[in-house]
Amino acid sequence: MLLLELRLRTVPLGFGEVSLRTTLWEQMGTSRWSGTFADPSFPANAATLGEVVQEVVWLRATRRLCQRAIQLVASDVDPCQLCAGAEGDVWLLAALASLSEHRGALQQIFESTEVNVQGKYVVKLFDGIEGRWRRIIVDDRIPCHRAAYENSKEFKPICLQTQELSPLLVEKAFAKLCGSYGRLRGSSTAWALRTLTGQTPRIFVRGKDSWDSREMEDELDATGKRSFCLLEADSNVSHDVFFDVLRRHCLLQSVVCAAGAGPETGLKAKHAYSILELCRVPANKKSAEDWRFVKIRDAWQSNWQGSWSRHSAQWTAEPEVRRHLDFRAGDASAFWMSWEEFFQTWRTVAVVERPVGVAALHFEVIGDSVCDPAAACLLGCASFWAGEGCQRLYSPAHGLQGETYSLQASPSLTMLGKDIEKE
Repeated sequence: MLLLELRLRTVPLGFGEVSLRTTLWEQMGTSRWSGTFADPSFPANAATLGEVVQEVVWLRATRRLCQRAIQLVASDVDPCQLCAGAEGDVWLLAALASLSEHRGALQQIFESTEVNVQGKYVVKLFDGIEGRWRRIIVDDRIPCHRAAYENSKEFKPICLQTQELSPLLVEKAFAKLCGSYGRLRGSSTAWALRTLTGQTPRIFVRGKDSWDSREMEDELDATGKRSFCLLEADSNVSHDVFFDVLRRHCLLQSVVCAAGAGPETGLKAKHAYSILELCRVPANKKSAEDWRFVKIRDAWQSNWQGSWSRHSAQWTAEPEVRRHLDFRAGDASAFWMSWEEFFQTWRTVAVVERPVGVAALHFEVIGDSVCDPAAACLLGCASFWAGEGCQRLYSPAHGLQGETYSLQASPSLTMLGKDIEKE
């Protein structure tokens, strides 16, 4: 007698209209007595690796990283923990880290947020070439360094080096979408956000005293590799106004990240940094104009060397600024940067608009009680209401009146570093 049990865990409403149902054939495929799932359409072989020329061993990531875990993606993901010690395809991890600042955003990438003991997962990615969402099925076999495994049984992936399972699965889904792991080289955080959210980025390129606005478009290069191009500038916004535009979007709970300008700043080049907040501090006797600051998440454990760094004497010299920004020298997870240095450090800003309204709802059911789904619904709706979701659903421009350059509500903002070159 076969007993089927349906248990509601999470009901994320994703970035697009994606079916959350699995076919009976797929369910039967993971019910083999062997106990593990092997994806026949993306096997563990040289073709899947592509141009990666290393001695590899394919290891099951679920067994290695989630021996005791139940949830694939926690509801309170720490971006610093997500990025700790990571190397390789950090452009992808940067996009995931920026989304992790939004509750429920990472869960929406997966069809199920529970760890699958058979190693079968479904990742939802947007295909910018075809203009549609795709349901990417992957197994948990990850290519790892053979020498590291043979010498010390170390689990060391050859591409994205992290000890978190979910980024490795997303990376494999990206590799399957692109054709191989080798075709992921040279990609960018902006393209990753496009693929994860289904929204087309708008790129702002810094000029002398303003920012040119351009659209990003998916394309295939001469070899058939997925890439993107920038269209000609269609408008611009002054640097002063740009501060207020970004600040307003942060108040609308935008997702923001920035790429390092280079080693001279103490930041890591081609690594994205989430922007958390933009603040004005009223002028005082020492300053004729308001101070303007940007708070940035430091998930990469770098060390900002510019003005207002964590150990700068300016915090002692300006106690009013310190109090206004609630600065804590011991907090290594974030740092403050002046707006002037922000302008000098970054050359491009990409805005990736996330959906608003009903698409922002996220219900998370924890526990098996019959009351738990109702509690999750109430919590999700309360969070949606508190975040002005209903107001933005019926008035997308809510909160943006009076801006010289207005974007739609609730975008993701991504700093791509000193230029738009792919990482």
